[in-house]
Amino acid sequence: MIAKCYIMFYYYEKEGEILASDRGDLPWPKAEPAPGAPIWYLIEGDPVLGRGSFRVSHPGQLKAPHGLEVLDASRLPDVPLDATLSAALEAGRLTASARGCRRKGSPIAAGSQLLVWSDVVLHEYRGRWTVQEAAVDREFRGMREDLEKFSLGCYFAEVTELLVVEGLPCPELLSLLLNSLHALDRLDRPLGLVKAAFELRAMCLAGYEPLLDACAVCGCPTPEEPRFHLREGVLHCVGCRGSVGEGISLPLSSGSLAAMRHIVYGDPKRLFSFHLDGAGLETLAGVAEAYLLTQLERGFRTLDFYKGVCAMPSK
Repeated sequence: MIAKCYIMFYYYEKEGEILASDRGDLPWPKAEPAPGAPIWYLIEGDPVLGRGSFRVSHPGQLKAPHGLEVLDASRLPDVPLDATLSAALEAGRLTASARGCRRKGSPIAAGSQLLVWSDVVLHEYRGRWTVQEAAVDREFRGMREDLEKFSLGCYFAEVTELLVVEGLPCPELLSLLLNSLHALDRLDRPLGLVKAAFELRAMCLAGYEPLLDACAVCGCPTPEEPRFHLREGVLHCVGCRGSVGEGISLPLSSGSLAAMRHIVYGDPKRLFSFHLDGAGLETLAGVAEAYLLTQLERGFRTLDFYKGVCAMPSK
């Protein structure tokens, strides 16, 4: 499940400001915020999970304090609060238990499926999160109805889960995952192209951006018989191989090198906007996968499953 999280809140008034917390026993007077009023989200003690302005989506939600809509950062008010509340952190990945989601007729079953983008209401108790409500926002049905695409999407999700850190926001990786699932769902692109673009871009966002602008040894921007060193993550000429270091270097074609530069240095919004097929695409796919596995020093069960599905004879 990929989710936009909404957390159940209680409202309090402190020094003229409206505060929201998932605890109902804080030592401040209870408050009833008006629609559109700025609200500070906090949890008593240290750390404060987040600082930001929220607004109630519609008056009916005041009766059940959840489903707050987070405003854009440019619209956050500059209101001074005490030091504890100023120590603001935004929650990133959260691990939550979806109890009863497998029961027949469960109201959270649809929103708790694999690779579904959902709106969820979470409740925290003693450091553990549980799913209270879940509503499907995007199913990626075109991907889910194709076993090859679905298994590839599961691989994307497993890689993303490994790269993100609990409680540390990484909106770029989330955007990459969602855009890649959208590409599998709606875009008519070769699966090898989508897979390679995801792998290389994920490595960039995780701090493993390869050096592709020129040969790492002689500085030539158009290396002769270009090769890519998997361990060092650098481009080099075939004649400069001895100066790069030990490890495996894979040959690149002009097309695969251009595609790698587009993925690494190009506009993320146009990540899949390039064409490559035949031997060039095969080279790109092999290098991207090998680079990811080399840098992360591990394999992925979902990748093995995807390859097994691809190897199955077609009907």
